[in-house]
This record gives sequence, structure tokens and C-alpha cells, in this order.
Amino acid sequence: MQILTQPEARTVEVLARLPYFQGLARSELTRIAAGCCQLAARDGEMVVARGDPAECIGIVVSGRFKLVLPLAGGREKVLAFVGRGASFGEAAILAGAPHPASVVAIRDSNLLVIERTALLDELARNPRFCRRVMDSVSRAFIDLVQGTETCHLRSSVDRVVSYLVRHAARSAQAIRELELPARKGEIAANLSMTPETFSRALHDLEREGAIQVRGRHIRLLSQGRFGAALVAVRG
Repeated sequence: MQILTQPEARTVEVLARLPYFQGLARSELTRIAAGCCQLAARDGEMVVARGDPAECIGIVVSGRFKLVLPLAGGREKVLAFVGRGASFGEAAILAGAPHPASVVAIRDSNLLVIERTALLDELARNPRFCRRVMDSVSRAFIDLVQGTETCHLRSSVDRVVSYLVRHAARSAQAIRELELPARKGEIAANLSMTPETFSRALHDLEREGAIQVRGRHIRLLSQGRFGAALVAVRG
């Protein structure tokens, strides 16, 4: 990883643009910036290894990361994808535990890092920021539960339908478009299936007229397949 050197004022500007820090006063952002640095990670680079001590949290400025558990035979279980404005590491710091999963860049990315002491000090003095961190941890937990539920649905097609709905825009329209957040093989690992099975499920949905696939871009076409589920997500 490469440390990106920049003036503190520039770091404050980066913080102010991230959803994680919306609503905080400039004085609060300046205080947080004093305990921050920005890192650049290459596609495929591991920034946290499972079992590492929790010394900081990471907030994605640009790019995307995956949270993974290593499995036997060189395989991995993808727990989640973390994109711009999302974060990782808070739960480990709050629990005083090591990182439970590895974090790997899946494209060239920039990461804002807040040191453990700076984070805990700000949580102690700033109720608004404390609530923001609690919200982030809670949403990550809910996403993990929903992802686990998806992996235990009956068929591979059902898993893919559920996954697409969770990543579609939160409105009930007959035609929705989304971009897959990672390579198909990584999404397959997230859904506990092989890349071939994931590709076959997409093909089956496209053949029945439910979706249209153009690389990572997918258009949801079938109101019958996705309409009710999109309403549920929106609600």
C-alpha cells in the first residue's frame, strides 16, 4: 500500500464528501482528520489479514474491497463487498478483538484510515459521530444476515434473484438497472456457488426474459420476477 500525503485541510474536504461524516461540523471533521491518513491499494492487494490486531478502521474513498474468509484448498468465502463511503473494522475495535476477516482490494482503490485511538476519543466526546458508527456496524450486521439468508435459499436461480434485488435501486419499477459490484467469480463466492453455476443462473434468467446482461451491467425486466421483491426492499 502507498500512503498518500496531503495537507490536513485536504483530508477535511475528503471527509466532508463521504456519507459517513455527513452532518458533522467542520471543527469535528478537523479533529478527526488529525488522526487520519489516506492509502492507495492496488487491485488484488490485501490491506487487512484475518487475525490482524484492530488498530484502525477503513472508509472507502474510491474503488471497492471484499471481506473474505480463507477456506481449504485456496478457496475463499466472500462475506461482503465494501464500496465508496462504506467502512470496515469498527466492530473489531469496539469488541477489542482482532479483525475477523481479510480485506482485499478488487480494483485500484483509495482508503481513508482512522487510527483506533482517534476513533475511540471521538466516540467518547461526540454523540452524533458515535451514532453514525453504531449505524454503520448495525447495517453491516444486517447485510451479513441477509447475505447468509440468500445463500440458504432453495436454488441457485433463487439466490441470484435475491442478490440482484438487494442491489437494485430502491423503487418498484418494471425496468431497473444495476452494476455488479465485483467480478462474477467473487459474487459467486459470496453466494456460496461456483462461478459456472452463477453464470448459468444469469443465463437462465436472461433466457426467460427476466434480465438483460451486458458485462457487469444488468437490467431487470420482469415485473413478475422482481416487482414484489423490489417493493419489499423499498419498504
